[in-house]
Amino acid sequence: MTTPGRWVRPWSFAAGLVVPLAALAAWQVATGAGWFTASQLPPPAAVLAAVGELIRRGELWQHVAISGQRVLLGFAGGASAGLVLGALVGLYAPVRTLLAPSIAALRAVPSLAWVPLLVLWLGIAEGPKIVLVAAELIASSMGLGFLLIDSQNTGRTDILLLSILLLALLGKAADMLLGLAVRAAPFDPR
Repeated sequence: MTTPGRWVRPWSFAAGLVVPLAALAAWQVATGAGWFTASQLPPPAAVLAAVGELIRRGELWQHVAISGQRVLLGFAGGASAGLVLGALVGLYAPVRTLLAPSIAALRAVPSLAWVPLLVLWLGIAEGPKIVLVAAELIASSMGLGFLLIDSQNTGRTDILLLSILLLALLGKAADMLLGLAVRAAPFDPR
């Protein structure tokens, strides 16, 4: 027997598709009605064609794989540091008193604000791309961040939108996998 809310019900999955499908329909209507030029907002079919183009050129999976690798390495490092720091702050009142205000202040800083500093400290190699994934947008020759910026520079709005959609899909897939892992755990973390 499962506890209420422990497993996703099929209707909730279907309900979660309503907004993306409505957005897709609105996108198609907006481009079909000519409200936007193809350079401003290409139709969904053009973005789908861009998928095929990148697959034929053998680039799509390379970009996805390198971004995935960076995210996994960054997550592993961040989760490890967060676990240790969280345990110290949670278990020891003097550490909490000392660090909690500073941690709260640092959390308020937008993630993108750290990119210039990370690039300054770590250079433009893989380091900053793994520590704040947004740095993948700077001086990168592979990955979805590179694909995003390169498509902006070359005027390929279809590939730019594809990059954004891939980032959203990969983020949602990672979120779902983490949720499955939590639900499969022998304990209830709530």
